[in-house]
Amino acid sequence: MGRKPANFEKAIQASGLTKKEIAYRKNVEPATLSRHLSGAIPLTLDQAYDYAEILGCSPQEILFPLETMPVIISNQMHNEASEDKWATSFTRVVHDKPTATINTPSYFERDMAACVNLADEDYRGGLNGLTNSIDIVLKSPIVEHYVHPRCQQSLSYVCLNSDHESPREKTNIMIQTIFNQPDSLYTLYNPITDYTHKDVDLRWATPICATIYHPDMFYTGAIQ
Repeated sequence: MGRKPANFEKAIQASGLTKKEIAYRKNVEPATLSRHLSGAIPLTLDQAYDYAEILGCSPQEILFPLETMPVIISNQMHNEASEDKWATSFTRVVHDKPTATINTPSYFERDMAACVNLADEDYRGGLNGLTNSIDIVLKSPIVEHYVHPRCQQSLSYVCLNSDHESPREKTNIMIQTIFNQPDSLYTLYNPITDYTHKDVDLRWATPICATIYHPDMFYTGAIQ
């Protein structure tokens, strides 16, 4: 038996095609595709290129293992009973020692980390479309406790050094747009939660570099 292609199965899942359709386009029997997947029939480089063209990816993404990225923040969305029926509140947890990772393409930088967006089973708020999405952030500002300069006037994850008065945010970790003030203080604003807070002392802030609404399309859906 040859070596099993490390990422072939995930590439198929991301393509949205059935294995029967892939076999048809490759002009092979479904059983042959199954043997290519298992490594029972070694996959040649030419065959990897053929499959990659069908799946809309690169041969490397079929043949080789993906990089992993730590999950550094978990966001949980709740119905906020104190406001209207579509309101959302958040509980956010920072994992100082990440207990999970996600698979990720190799073009993400090494300093990046993932924030996963989850929701209560009965959640019916206006942010349902964010459920199971992933935010990509820089890890070092969280670990080393500083405000990254790219956060200025940019939507970012922030951690306050003090308590706050927002009913939507159940912890001192939030998603806000940051505006610099004198004396190392900041103004925070979030148009979704209609939250403005001035003269804020921040422990850290890290910019949101990307949001992936359909992680399975980017091979990032598998949390290890």
